[in-house]
Amino acid sequence: MNEKKSWSKSENGKTAQALFICFAHNLTLLMEDKLEAEGVENTKDKEKRDEKLEQSIKQSEVDPDEISSLVKGIQRVTQRRIEFFRWLEIFVFLPVPCAVALASIQRVYEVFS
Repeated sequence: MNEKKSWSKSENGKTAQALFICFAHNLTLLMEDKLEAEGVENTKDKEKRDEKLEQSIKQSEVDPDEISSLVKGIQRVTQRRIEFFRWLEIFVFLPVPCAVALASIQRVYEVFS
């Protein structure tokens, strides 16, 4: 998801690239949902985002009760750690048991967060 250049100059090529990027993004969201269902969560990153939101609210001169819940709920939902993508690249193509892959990503979340 680190594309910086267009694959093509044609409109169809650019459309195809945009669709592939959206597809890849949605697949990563599904994978994260599956990981959470298995009990593997990146809680440290969520805590960091919550702390940043709290700091932003405190620094603003707006009453916290007046801030929309939509604004509070959206916190860089497109941001993913590079370690997650590296893990995904490795374990999608390796014939390893799911338990091994889950233990591996759990260690990644513990070490790199």
